[in-house]
Amino acid sequence: MKKLLITFVLLVVSIPAVLSAQTYGADTLFIPPDAAGTIGAINTAIQGDTTTDGKDYNHHVFVLQRGSTYYLNGWLTVKAGTHIEIMGQPKPASGTDYGPASIVEGTVTGLYYNYTIDAFGDFTMKNVWMLYATDLGTKNWTDLQFETDSLKTTGGPVGVFDDDIFDWATGIAVTANCAHFTGIFSNCIFRNCIDPTQWWAGRAFCELNANASVDSIAYTNCTLENMGFGDQDDYTPPAASFFNHDTFVNIAKFAFKYYWFTNLVIANSIFVNCHFTGERYADRLGQDPNQLLYGAVVDCDTIPDTLTYNGVNAQNEATKRIFLFVNNSNFTDPMFQAFYNKYNDTVANKIRGVILGEPMMNARTLDMFTWHKLFKMKNVYDSTDPGFIVPPTNRDSIIAFLQARYVSGVNVDWSYPSSDSELSFLWPLRENLAYTNATLLSAGTGGYPIGDLYHWFPDKYTTWKSQEASETQAIYNTITSVKRVGNDVPQSYSLDQNYPNPFNPTTEICYTVPKNGFVTLKVYNVLGQEVATLFSGVAHAGTYEASFDGSRYSSGVYFYRLEAGNVKFVKKMVLMK
Repeated sequence: MKKLLITFVLLVVSIPAVLSAQTYGADTLFIPPDAAGTIGAINTAIQGDTTTDGKDYNHHVFVLQRGSTYYLNGWLTVKAGTHIEIMGQPKPASGTDYGPASIVEGTVTGLYYNYTIDAFGDFTMKNVWMLYATDLGTKNWTDLQFETDSLKTTGGPVGVFDDDIFDWATGIAVTANCAHFTGIFSNCIFRNCIDPTQWWAGRAFCELNANASVDSIAYTNCTLENMGFGDQDDYTPPAASFFNHDTFVNIAKFAFKYYWFTNLVIANSIFVNCHFTGERYADRLGQDPNQLLYGAVVDCDTIPDTLTYNGVNAQNEATKRIFLFVNNSNFTDPMFQAFYNKYNDTVANKIRGVILGEPMMNARTLDMFTWHKLFKMKNVYDSTDPGFIVPPTNRDSIIAFLQARYVSGVNVDWSYPSSDSELSFLWPLRENLAYTNATLLSAGTGGYPIGDLYHWFPDKYTTWKSQEASETQAIYNTITSVKRVGNDVPQSYSLDQNYPNPFNPTTEICYTVPKNGFVTLKVYNVLGQEVATLFSGVAHAGTYEASFDGSRYSSGVYFYRLEAGNVKFVKKMVLMK
């Protein structure tokens, strides 16, 4: 151990002054990158750093040099009963930024990587670019996997990830092979997690088997782009799932595979080209009890009274299940429908050849919002193109991938920008998922843009971060400018004149809906441009009152429009300051 530390001291002298000048705590160890022609410095430093009894780490935090690559010579193991952190150095305040420290699977003859990291204890990773491939570009089916911590008396392993990039995971980027896992992802990017041979692989997170369980999982200000799946749970869904300010782009299959869940929140997020593979009729046979399309974003199913998950029986589901779907947008590029229209299945039963594009949610899911006590949907922007500045899309490659999966059977890598260039760790990333859609730029809770703020709207992120706690509470309270008034069920649709009118700066708008269904109430200026969405979602039959605050707008004439089913009402109001 002493000889190893002396080697580290000698190497530190040669690193840039800005790095060597940094000081670390007593439990922190800086790991220099691999010397020329060698691999495994990170394995040697972390797995060799133990106490005299060999059971624990001398150091708690292991720091990696920014812009450097660390090659694994086997998977890293986090020992039971420990909590270690791998921390890449943060972005420099000035000068050239060479990007996050990266961890890559080094090429070793005869070695197969089951994992990149195998964690039997708690594990934190920050400012790290994890590449699930060898230095020669060979992809292995590897995971960052959490195992049962045999030394814990309660709960399971905890994984905390901040400002990390998970790239090229052919299988699952992070997975749980344990009970009671807790996962927290903030400011992370999952990208190019695909399998050229199929569309069922490449996932951000998934529990590994029926014996695993998840107490909670949260993604905040994360981007998932060019993925086989988003967050998937084939076995027992998390007891609680929270997604806020996330961006999902080019997800081949499910953004979420959550048919059954207890507590799910999806808020302030963007979904583009999710479940872009579409579905053939045959895909639904035997998979959906009603032979419904899956839905681009998420699907819900009713829960049998006998179902138990995470040890809790699901009886009286209407009082136990929670689903909040607030301030979200969905869009599918027309190029996919163009492909569906051209597709020609060669089997005898031609009905299999009809591919249908996915709706945002299927009819069963939408219907649950009309009767379930704790399902709330508000401010939804379906079929709304955000207008990304530089989307992570190789259009030709994606269509070639679809053609291959439905027809030819060849392998097509549709990662972005291309497979070869990714080994160079291009920084900054070529994609830019900031967008231009004016409505979505203020559609989030508190008037913030929806989607990932940390990566694509950094000027908004700082102020957003200062009010994150209150925003989370607002989401759970389902705070809205619309409130239900009275308990009587009206006999017809109606839209009343706002009061007061003229107004300065606020006014109330009353409307009624006689049956459960999707309702929108929007405000437009005299040019026909939308200036505010007061409500967009599923409403129960009843009378409602919406508040419009015109303090941000200039004096003049405005119009408000109610749409519900085939019914439309428009009325005029005057803002006079």
